[in-house]
Amino acid sequence: MPEWRGGMFHGWDKWFYGSFPEKPPRLKDLLAHPGVHNHWYIREIADNFPAPTTLTALRLPNNDLVVVEGMHRACAIALLAHNNKVLDTEVLIMLADWPDAEPPKLGTGWEK
Repeated sequence: MPEWRGGMFHGWDKWFYGSFPEKPPRLKDLLAHPGVHNHWYIREIADNFPAPTTLTALRLPNNDLVVVEGMHRACAIALLAHNNKVLDTEVLIMLADWPDAEPPKLGTGWEK
């Protein structure tokens, strides 16, 4: 999951993605941002991961996977992997193919 890309959510793009050349960035790279690495909610999830859990992702034509639901949980899993900690729970992945090279912009707040 660290190789997955974050979802193109307005808030994530506005607050966290700006310093990354690739958008959306890979979760493992996103952890370099102190606002993500030290995010209280991501750390709380990593410490008390909900079991079982379901994440939703899209597969782009280049086979990159992009989170579309469960961004904080996906970051928590990437954080656990970064810290060489084992995640001992069932994670279900809902996956769909996305036909465009660019992932969709998700949520509200985007300029029209």
